Amino acid sequence: MNHSGWALDDDAPMTARLTVAFAFTVAAGLSVLFTIVWLLSDGLSADISLGGLIAPLMLGIFIAVAGAVYDATCGRLPFAWMCVVVAASILVLALVGAKIFELSTSQRYSLSPFVYLIGVPVYGALAWATLAIWPAPKKQEQRLFGPGENRGDWREEFIRAARVRGDLTEKHIEELANDAYARAEAAHRSVGEECGDPVRYARNLPKDRATAARRKLYFQLALVALAGIVFFLSMSGETKSAFGIGALTLWLAIVAVGALSSFFLWRKAEREQEGEAERTVD
Repeated sequence: MNHSGWALDDDAPMTARLTVAFAFTVAAGLSVLFTIVWLLSDGLSADISLGGLIAPLMLGIFIAVAGAVYDATCGRLPFAWMCVVVAASILVLALVGAKIFELSTSQRYSLSPFVYLIGVPVYGALAWATLAIWPAPKKQEQRLFGPGENRGDWREEFIRAARVRGDLTEKHIEELANDAYARAEAAHRSVGEECGDPVRYARNLPKDRATAARRKLYFQLALVALAGIVFFLSMSGETKSAFGIGALTLWLAIVAVGALSSFFLWRKAEREQEGEAERTVD
């Protein structure tokens, strides 16, 4: 991300400043979505609790925090462990959100769903103010690896950058690191001299489209399972909310379509890579 504006860039970590701004931005977008769902479920007048009014902000905070946890772990942990940590953080956030919502739903108010639209300029202004007032952290200078570099440091930074890509398995990353050192040894040069900056070297490697598509499919299937469980629990409860059922139905339909699309993209990537491998052998 670009610390001085709204542009996104892979180089920037999800700092506290960007996490707060992102939470307000998501809350502004969710305010529009909540308005639409309430209008479709209850019309121009609805009984909305305090928990319902602050729900866009709560969800924005939870999504931003989950994103920050992902950003902090994706380069430090293998893919499987990263998924476990992110899933655990989402579970904790969901439990906290459910408790807050439970404590703030006793009093309901007869309001127009358009009240949510007030949050769009308010949250948008707060996001802008966060970026404008909160000073951006200083950008770290790029480290150069020359003849006397620490071999372990180059390998560590390469593995971290390769994990962040999201399309390489741990086994493949280790093989690529070993290959880089073998190339350097064969050329009688240091790995820094032969391969250059480890982050740039990792980014310039060919993309493993099949692995990236497969991981995206797993993520979409997890969302389908989560949406299905929440929908089942909502339908089996004694009290049913038209808004809740409508929102969950929309969520389930969106993630189901996303999972189906990811499946076809994964199969396409598998066929393309198999074809490329056959052409290489020929």
